[in-house]
Amino acid sequence: MYDSARKLVDSIEGHFKQAVAVAAGSAPDLPPISVLWLDGWDPETPFVGACCGSIQTIVEKAGADHIFDDQGVDGKKTWDSVSWDSIAERDPDLIVLIDASWDLAGKEVEIS
Repeated sequence: MYDSARKLVDSIEGHFKQAVAVAAGSAPDLPPISVLWLDGWDPETPFVGACCGSIQTIVEKAGADHIFDDQGVDGKKTWDSVSWDSIAERDPDLIVLIDASWDLAGKEVEIS
């Protein structure tokens, strides 16, 4: 069990190092990390950052790719509801889970 845990931790640490290198622009041979900005947990239609606003700007400035940069373009939406299937299809490398005083992330997602 210790070996499995060590492999997982090493893998996670490697992902963090890769993320830092990509964000700093010091890893031009690595593709940008794809990011899901998840604000509202819902069993059917989660609420996510969409194309047009601060979320897009933050992800771009971090040197990453926002997986829903095309979501809500017609209405210039900053937030939108999507399906879990569309999230799975876009297969994000990183999920940013929003925690707010009125919508606590810990209550929405049980991490085991």
